Amino acid sequence: MTDNGEVSFYDQTGRITMTGALSPATLAHYESIGASYVAGIYDTALYFVQGGTIVTRPASPAILVDFDLVDVHIGSVVRINKTDYVADSDTVHLSLTYPGDYDVTVLDFPYQDAVFKVTKI
Repeated sequence: MTDNGEVSFYDQTGRITMTGALSPATLAHYESIGASYVAGIYDTALYFVQGGTIVTRPASPAILVDFDLVDVHIGSVVRINKTDYVADSDTVHLSLTYPGDYDVTVLDFPYQDAVFKVTKI
């Protein structure tokens, strides 16, 4: 148990699922049900747990070249304006239908999310 009750809970993949400052009784309850946690509050976008130790999430290898996402891991999620697609290739062409700005994110845990702003004229 931590002195101040600040903890980060994580799942079997090491993804931090919840953080907070808990009372000793609440923390004891989570311990009794076998919840995994580390002492301290960590940013879920930047850290994960590996072997019970907090580590930095590596930078995503994905990059944007014109309207292509390259170096994308197959199985990654490509989110375009809140709609998710699963990458079936290491290069993903963005076929954007309408002019405007698009928020594009590559999600590939444990890598950090790669975030891009794409404008179609």
